[in-house]
Amino acid sequence: MKFKMLKWVFICFTLLSVKSFSQCFEIESILVDACAVSGPEGKNEMVRFKVGATALNTSNMSVTWPSNSWQGLIQNSTTASSVSQLNAEVVSSGGCGTIIEPTGGILPANATVVLVTSHQFEVAANYFGAITEDIYILFQNNSTVTSGHFVNYNATPGLRTLSISFGSCLDSVTYDRSLLVNALGVPGSADGATVNFSPSGTATYANYGCQAPVEVISVDAGGGNTSSVLACQGSTISLSGSGIGVQSVIWSASSGTFSNNSSYTSTYTLDPSVTGSVVLTLTGTGSCSNTVFDTITINISPNVTPTFSFDTTLCSNGTIPTLPTTSDNGITGTWNPSIITTSGTYDFIPDNASQCGSPISISITVSSSITPTFSFDTTLCSNGTIPTLPTTSDNGITGTWNPSTITTTGTYDFIPDNASQCGSPISISITVSSSITPTFTQIGPLCQNSTAPSLPTTSDNGVVGTWSPASIDTSASGTFTYTFTSNSTCDVVVTMDIVITPQVTPTFTQIGTLCQNSTAPVLPTTSDNGVVGVWSPATIDTSVLGTVTYTFTPSTTCDVTVTMDVTIASETLPTFAITSTYCQNEVASALPTTSDNGIVGTWLPASIDTSVSGVTTYEFTPNAGQCASSYTLTVSVDPTQSISFDGVDVCSGSVVDFPTVTAEGYTLTGTWSPSVITTTTSSTYTFTPSDSCYGVGTFEIVVNGCTIPKGFSPNGDGNNDTWDLSSFNIKKVEVFNRYGLKVYSKRNYVNEWGGKSDNGDELPTGTYYYMIDFEDRPSVTGWVYINRGE
Repeated sequence: MKFKMLKWVFICFTLLSVKSFSQCFEIESILVDACAVSGPEGKNEMVRFKVGATALNTSNMSVTWPSNSWQGLIQNSTTASSVSQLNAEVVSSGGCGTIIEPTGGILPANATVVLVTSHQFEVAANYFGAITEDIYILFQNNSTVTSGHFVNYNATPGLRTLSISFGSCLDSVTYDRSLLVNALGVPGSADGATVNFSPSGTATYANYGCQAPVEVISVDAGGGNTSSVLACQGSTISLSGSGIGVQSVIWSASSGTFSNNSSYTSTYTLDPSVTGSVVLTLTGTGSCSNTVFDTITINISPNVTPTFSFDTTLCSNGTIPTLPTTSDNGITGTWNPSIITTSGTYDFIPDNASQCGSPISISITVSSSITPTFSFDTTLCSNGTIPTLPTTSDNGITGTWNPSTITTTGTYDFIPDNASQCGSPISISITVSSSITPTFTQIGPLCQNSTAPSLPTTSDNGVVGTWSPASIDTSASGTFTYTFTSNSTCDVVVTMDIVITPQVTPTFTQIGTLCQNSTAPVLPTTSDNGVVGVWSPATIDTSVLGTVTYTFTPSTTCDVTVTMDVTIASETLPTFAITSTYCQNEVASALPTTSDNGIVGTWLPASIDTSVSGVTTYEFTPNAGQCASSYTLTVSVDPTQSISFDGVDVCSGSVVDFPTVTAEGYTLTGTWSPSVITTTTSSTYTFTPSDSCYGVGTFEIVVNGCTIPKGFSPNGDGNNDTWDLSSFNIKKVEVFNRYGLKVYSKRNYVNEWGGKSDNGDELPTGTYYYMIDFEDRPSVTGWVYINRGE
């Protein structure tokens, strides 16, 4: 909101002509989130304001930014070069306005003014473009401050206030950082975030991209956030464009027709022969005879042929389907005729042109009857597989059989379920013949690669025939098929599966290297894969160093004899290179489970504990089978040293630095939490050293309000006789009367002013206005009341 209080105070004490701040000047817009080419954003932010009916002198101009301090104005060759580049940009964009630096610091009445936060402004960063009015430009003398003067988007609400004054003339505006918007117009972080203010101070939020806060000519063809629309061939669409600073417009396209090509609102009819897309262009002409344009691409959708998947072959006495009013590909419409009655052509007419659907004709056949067809075998064997009679014919007729199952040779009748299938009853003749199944004594199992017996050519029940394969191959199991020598189709073909037992190679878990004279494990008489047998030698002898071969002979004839080599070795001492001295809570090295000379084992305890100071012993025990001895490690943990800081008392807004942290003659590094000191409220800050031998320290800052007194009573009673500012660190104080005349000033002020002017004259009861420059915080302005009790 805008603050008017100071001007109303003037009205209470003077009979001068009444004039609100909006008549001195009005802040109209802030470019909060500026763009940048290579430099920092903080040098490209801008504020636009409008001068009232009286010219303003920039010599008494002062700005209170939401962030950073006012650096004053500058006008030199650097700013002149920037203005020259901006005017060249205006000319090349087709504008007829001029950007001007004020002569003698005077801003004319009714002038539009842009204030830039730095004279190191990047001309290419924020576009001024085709302006149509003269604009005065001011540059802050800022070469050191690089951070932003405002606050960009943050989801957490927060008010930010900008104040500008020209002596006694003051205007202030306030915005909420959480309402700043992106290019889509929704709250979010993005370059170009701008806040506009009404004369009453109401804030509205917009984002024009990298555009200075000035009005330039533009048109919008009406595409919104999209640049294309979809339309059918030959259809008509409505157009609704808009523009800023445009005197006249005209629509144009490579084909098609407009109902009114010189109006923002018009209709456009597509050429029915055009496919693909067509671009519509809206061109606007400004007051400078300059032109701008915007386009919409019409993507032309070809006319669609409706498709349908219903059955077009029907039975006259069956179920007649309802004609669907929506096609398979989504086109709605009506039919002529509307229902199916007889064979013929049925026409589908789409409902409306917006679907891009074409009329189609479909031929429908209504049939009288269908003869069921079947493909199952009608010549069968009595002991073979007897098929189940199918209740649905090959051509889709459902029904029942009489008889219902096949048992003997005879005629089987199929009766369709209902007339709607157009099916006719039929009779099928089926023959069932007898058969013989040969039997054989099972052969095998046989050992792999053994001599195989011959396959018999006559079955146990006297059937003569041949085998395939003709002989047994004992390299692998197989299936052998026996076929009758006779030509009867019902002769049963039989098979015999002959199992070939493979030569199994016994597998054993290798017995590891054993220590000399240790207790030897027992040699297993059953292998890991289940083979039983005996060892030679039968037991392991650990008295002699070296490697001995042990032979395992399986008990079954089909299995393979194997050997195992067992090594007897002497004992080894593990070696380690491990850190044994730590600070308390320091991250300790992991205890290796393999020694430097390759011994694998475990530690007890399993890891080094640095949480408690003192000396601890850790024992390494080698895994069995390595012939290695144990190892002892002694670890020493030194206690953590403490760190402490003296707290400080400060005024709100003071600048305070973190104290330097030293210990044992050198500076400690580490991290502070929070990482930045703020003196708006009292806080405690925690320092965590990088060196784990030192503990966490805290630093307390107590913030006092240090409020500037609103008045005093210099009547000599010894109570509140002077304006007491002793709680501040002040560089300079200046006091003005209601006419804007300076009546008192003092450098390094503490508590000296007793209500007299610099000339020693006693000042009357009333309201006075001050400007205070601090050594350690931003400058402030305000009022103080002298009460003499008269």
